[in-house]
Amino acid sequence: MSSGEKVMGLVSEGAIANNVEADPELLWPVPEHWTLEDAATVPLPYTLAYYCLGIRCRLFNGMSVFIVGGSGALGQALITVCLAADCTVYTSVKKNITHTGTSGTSFQDMIRINTKDKRCNIVINCLSGKIREAAMKCVGYDSNFLDLSDFDMKNNEDFGMKYLILSTHYKAKLQAMLSEGIAKGYVRPLTRVVYSPVNVTKAFRLLSSYNHKGKVLLKMNNLDYLNQQLKYSKKKPSIYRSWNKLNVTIKISSDNLQTEKGCGNLMEEAKKLGPIQGIFIVQDLTDAASLESENVAEKFNNMASIVAKLDLTSRSASNELEQFVVISYSGNNVTDELMVSVTNAICSARKEISLPALSFHIGLLNELDETNPEKTRSSLAANFNALETCLKLNYTNVKSYNPNKRTSDFLHTVSTFTGTNHND
Repeated sequence: MSSGEKVMGLVSEGAIANNVEADPELLWPVPEHWTLEDAATVPLPYTLAYYCLGIRCRLFNGMSVFIVGGSGALGQALITVCLAADCTVYTSVKKNITHTGTSGTSFQDMIRINTKDKRCNIVINCLSGKIREAAMKCVGYDSNFLDLSDFDMKNNEDFGMKYLILSTHYKAKLQAMLSEGIAKGYVRPLTRVVYSPVNVTKAFRLLSSYNHKGKVLLKMNNLDYLNQQLKYSKKKPSIYRSWNKLNVTIKISSDNLQTEKGCGNLMEEAKKLGPIQGIFIVQDLTDAASLESENVAEKFNNMASIVAKLDLTSRSASNELEQFVVISYSGNNVTDELMVSVTNAICSARKEISLPALSFHIGLLNELDETNPEKTRSSLAANFNALETCLKLNYTNVKSYNPNKRTSDFLHTVSTFTGTNHND
């Protein structure tokens, strides 16, 4: 590679940045007719596809291959490589889009009929539950079944490709496979959904929902990622701008905090910066607005599980912890109230054994006005002042209210929160 040449590649970690330390053995030049956005969709899915088909399964021309979940980035790459090898490809998607595409578990009968009951030489599964069980019944005699279940991904399990960091042989083999695919023209950019860095939370939420097609990308625009991520917009106030002036180091972790492993990794990374003296857990405001029934359990589990796992992990990971704060949105639905009761119980249990804890419920978040920066600044300042007071007074469970906008059920809400009776 020459200086200034456009390249695409893989790194073991820290890819969400403007500057990364590249591995020359996992780099490819970007074809002249590709944009950088096109190039960003290629290395990871196609490398995984070649690993599955070329190294683990040894794909040959004319094989039959069944890919469960063909609309994702990996699924599209697998289909492309198989078609280039003149293979018969079957795939399942959430909605019928092709003659060979089907949904649910009905694909089992379709494959048995089309293969005359011989089933497939290779089955690659990306889902769990009944669909995975049905996919396993589509494997032919002396054939291969690769399970890339999303269950393991949700639990932050390793994919098992760490050998790429150490093995020059595998790197060279994968680099050659992908280079050949690009040269022959069948490795092409995939469909994608593009977000700006300020919407990174939306990007991760889409990824975790498994409802996207193709790749999910962040468009960096040659701007500093942190400055774009940690601010409202150019016209809105930013709490974080002053952090740079104070030489505050900001690290963004993608670990799954609903698992002990993810929390442990976060603690270890934090300890590299210095002693851990405070943990602040803030509920995502966009989650609070979601009331669909299918999101209720997920919403509750997200917040409650993270608080519980960080509580357990922090007890052994940090002896210098001075603050453990849970900041949640005071909503008006059952899920919010149930989540609040769980976080209250966790914080109360910590206080009983002399560990720091504060469950802080903010009622002013719904008053933040994106069109009125002064009002937003005032609301935030009031909440932070209340939070600071609660920390100084060593409170455990606190609910914040705007005294100028008390509703008719204010006293009833307070009595419910404090566990006392209120009679009009």
